[in-house]
Amino acid sequence: MMAVVAVYAYVTQATLARKWLLFLASVPVALIGNVARIVGVALMAVWFGTDVALGAYHNYSGYIVYVVAVLLILETARWIEKLGGRKHATAAEAPSPARAEAAPVVGARAWAPYGVVIGLLMLGMLALARMPEVRVSDRTALSTQLPEEVGEWMGTEQRFCQNPQCLKAFTLTNLHDSEVCPACAGLLEPISLAEKQLLPSDTVLVKRCYVDSAGAAVYVTIVFSGSERSSIHRPEICVVGQGHTIVNASDFTVNIGGGPPLRVRGLDLELKQVLPGGETHAFRSCFDYWFVGNNRETPSHLQRLFWMSYDRVLRNVATRWAYVSVSTSTAGSPESGHERVKRFIAAWYPRVRVADSPATMPAPPPAPQ
Repeated sequence: MMAVVAVYAYVTQATLARKWLLFLASVPVALIGNVARIVGVALMAVWFGTDVALGAYHNYSGYIVYVVAVLLILETARWIEKLGGRKHATAAEAPSPARAEAAPVVGARAWAPYGVVIGLLMLGMLALARMPEVRVSDRTALSTQLPEEVGEWMGTEQRFCQNPQCLKAFTLTNLHDSEVCPACAGLLEPISLAEKQLLPSDTVLVKRCYVDSAGAAVYVTIVFSGSERSSIHRPEICVVGQGHTIVNASDFTVNIGGGPPLRVRGLDLELKQVLPGGETHAFRSCFDYWFVGNNRETPSHLQRLFWMSYDRVLRNVATRWAYVSVSTSTAGSPESGHERVKRFIAAWYPRVRVADSPATMPAPPPAPQ
């Protein structure tokens, strides 16, 4: 909200003081908007029950509050412009008695937009309360079963230590016991501890490591979204949160046999770590990703958000989007990381893309007691 107001103030306001005044006005508007949304959820729970409050109203009330906040900012901008105009008015421009008598009417009209906004807000709240629950689709355009062999690439599953002091990752081929960490004897699971703690319970992850005949490895992860929008995050935020630095970002295409080329977003990453001897080493890798919905493929996070909102609002369906990422190290190989990924995707992606009939999602694991 504040970022949008900052741009709007910079473009529309004439003086630096007015720009700052409008920008600072967005702070209380944003705070009041969040408080109003929380209070609205509580009132919906009291009036219509918890299921309604945490269902459609919780999912869509943010859009209504945001629209109201934008209208308030527009009204604030208009008020700031009027205030600036009065300072430059002269005594000769004082209003006549007839115009002064009409001032109360003008003031009442000035309050009319607020009444309209409040009325629309109440109507929107009632409409959301009556809106049916968003149906989460159990279909996806990608298979949840990854192939074990793709051409020269041999795949194996991964296991992740759940001990916060260890957190190491292994492939099944390097383990004697698939449930016990060889480094700390901690519990091993198919997903990392951070993913397990942060992602909603109905999010489904599948992972596999593939190694070619030359020993080069690529790591594949598919995240299938659930009912909550937080199932899939913007990849650039995730990799930076893991300590990586994004050196470069660009899009490229992969030719898929029998179909249009696939657009992929490629990130060049650098991770600096201190070695046991005290020396700092930079580990370089590439991280390539794209999103897949029913009949839709895009490397753009914003486009995915648009289509997700379109399905939720107009079709009342939460589509199971798949966030696909393929990563590999770029050190010690004459082949660039992105070229290796392109070669792998061209052979692997047709094997997991379900063209004729969407795949059925497996049931999510039960929540821990």
